[in-house]
Amino acid sequence: MTHAEYSVGSASVQVAIKAKAAAVSDTYANQGSRAGSVLPFTSALAGLCAAASAAAVEVVPLVNMVELQVSIIVTYIDLS
Repeated sequence: MTHAEYSVGSASVQVAIKAKAAAVSDTYANQGSRAGSVLPFTSALAGLCAAASAAAVEVVPLVNMVELQVSIIVTYIDLS
């Protein structure tokens, strides 16, 4: 009888340990899901920044007035 009680107690402890591990795993999975939802936004923002810098590099030589070139460059630097 004592052997059976020990086995049941040991099984209960093992189930509790596995339930705790599952809860921790679920918490980390939820954390990763929240972090992953930011990725498309940051990718789009990085693409926008790359396009804006390419546009600024291409437009500045086409402008003949030095003051306007400087204002474009300063505006781009302030926005980035």
